[in-house]
Amino acid sequence: MMDDPILTAVAAALATGAAAEVTAGGKAAFTALVRLVRRKAAEQPATGNALDAAQREPLDGQRIAELRAALTTATLNDQVFAAELHRLWAEVRAARTADDHSRASNTISGPVRGPAVQARDIHGGVHFGPGG
Repeated sequence: MMDDPILTAVAAALATGAAAEVTAGGKAAFTALVRLVRRKAAEQPATGNALDAAQREPLDGQRIAELRAALTTATLNDQVFAAELHRLWAEVRAARTADDHSRASNTISGPVRGPAVQARDIHGGVHFGPGG
């Protein structure tokens, strides 16, 4: 049986497609994961309905929870599906980790006079107000 945090992550990734933005190996694993769940959805309409609803409304927490519940039921009823889902998710996660070679190390030592930002990735501007 898979634990809820993994199923929640899988459900969110399936709904948003967020895990697809990884390396080629990760993208292949994510595509295989989607296909696996689609095959299960063909057997279990409730899973398909939950997946479709979550993909239509990927920011709706209730839709993600419904998809997670459907995945939980599917994994409890089909150990082969559970093992394959777990294996593919591990590949997706490994690819995301392997693709991230950067590390952030933020240190401020001593007194700071004025604004300071500690961050790894910033997309867009950082503003501290007039003249900042």
